[in-house]
Amino acid sequence: MKQIISTNMKKYESKNILKRVMLCFFKHKIYNIIKLLPYKEKICDAGCGEGFIVKYLEKKFEKTEFYGFDRSEEAIKIAEKNTNRAKYSVDNVYNCKYSDNEFDVVMLLEVLEHLENPQKALKEIIRITKRVLIISVPQEPFFCLGNFFSGKYMRSLGNPPEHINHWTYLGFRKYLNNLFSKNNVKFKLFNLLVWTIVLIEKNEKTS
Repeated sequence: MKQIISTNMKKYESKNILKRVMLCFFKHKIYNIIKLLPYKEKICDAGCGEGFIVKYLEKKFEKTEFYGFDRSEEAIKIAEKNTNRAKYSVDNVYNCKYSDNEFDVVMLLEVLEHLENPQKALKEIIRITKRVLIISVPQEPFFCLGNFFSGKYMRSLGNPPEHINHWTYLGFRKYLNNLFSKNNVKFKLFNLLVWTIVLIEKNEKTS
């Protein structure tokens, strides 16, 4: 049976030098954020796709237990081949099998832009992290412009067909402020090229 190649897999296996350099910056930024955390024994990648981020981090954190889940069975099969010791499952970000506060760190990278109900997903992912949540979303309009000027998704002005949510850097900050104003959740935003990356620290009220 012919393997289905997702847009995520096409992106990470692209031979475009600029795209590969940008993805290196992205992975290294995620690594640098985690490196400074005092707790990283157990990390989960929610919506892990084919496991490219976990593959990178496994080499950096040899004592960390890695987990990942994705709704795509095909992606999980590839992730299992891509990584060495991570444990994967087919699951979804709205209602996953994991227990409350199960992980020290949960990553939700390049997922929210695909979801019809990102707020519900965030609530679920915060439930399963004991300490920290790391999020990334494409930063608009730069993400779409980058696609457009590289000749991709021209008919939709650079917007990938599976992206249904779009945030500017300030727009995503406002979105998080509105979402977490009653929970007193601490978060810090990083502006990285065409991405907005967020470090969210969970407190006692959300535990």
